[in-house]
Amino acid sequence: MFFNIGRYRCENNSVEVKDGYYYIVPSDKALGSKNTEAGKIYTVKEKKAQNWQSGKFTVDEDGTQVYFSKGNLQYNTGTKEWCFAPQQYEIRHATGDNVGDNYASWETDNKWTDLFGWGMWLDGTAAASIIQTKTDGTYNPATTNNEFSNNTTTVEGTAWFTLSSAQWQYLFNTRGGTDVIRYAKATVCGKTGVILLPDGWSASTTLNNTNTADAAYNVNVFEKESDWKPLEDAGAVFLPAAGCRLGAKVLNVGSDGRYWSSSADGSSDAFYLYFTSGCVYPAYYINRGIGFSVRLVRGL
Repeated sequence: MFFNIGRYRCENNSVEVKDGYYYIVPSDKALGSKNTEAGKIYTVKEKKAQNWQSGKFTVDEDGTQVYFSKGNLQYNTGTKEWCFAPQQYEIRHATGDNVGDNYASWETDNKWTDLFGWGMWLDGTAAASIIQTKTDGTYNPATTNNEFSNNTTTVEGTAWFTLSSAQWQYLFNTRGGTDVIRYAKATVCGKTGVILLPDGWSASTTLNNTNTADAAYNVNVFEKESDWKPLEDAGAVFLPAAGCRLGAKVLNVGSDGRYWSSSADGSSDAFYLYFTSGCVYPAYYINRGIGFSVRLVRGL
């Protein structure tokens, strides 16, 4: 029996699960592919798209593993909507309807940005606080032992958190030992950045200059979506070099990648992942008001 969306009485004791649908029993537990009870009413709901990448990444010596969100965090300044980029290589602040140079009223316009001051994405943050400049030190997220006191963000119905500086360092420098491929510089669908390879990477695609901080972005080039898709399907994560924002000025798009951590450095600075075509530094620090990329993670 195949159900459309709605409430139905089961007429036999089996359900065929199709792509795009799943089944919720009255106890609100996912039914999946299993027998049902004839005569009982079941609620059929739309299946939500998975908003994380499939690769598993160990981020500390305790063996904590995470999934990365499907893309960088984005924010609509008019609707106050938080979401993730639909593609890992998408950058949404440089042109067109996106927040970029020389904007004056972007907080009331329906424009998008994906560069945030430190902690602006945490649950409970006022939308008006999204604008931060290099000299704006008026907003400071609560910290405990130099980490976010509440490292939680709800986006697209899922709870997420931000990697600490120590976790970024472990991810790039330590994870798996000396013989494991952890990352590679690349250009994906015209966007430069870094590919992170999940634990136990075994895909057939050959990557050049792996675990090499000073490699150029053009050592691995995936021109089309069809070129990149096999790596993504195997769990690879791509961090685009999306630049940074100083107030209304967006800089270094395509040359620098800067991703916030959850770790403070003193009362006005915070740690972040920094990479260019010539380096990878998982533990740089800078003023908290500068707008950087955010890539959230969730537990398994």
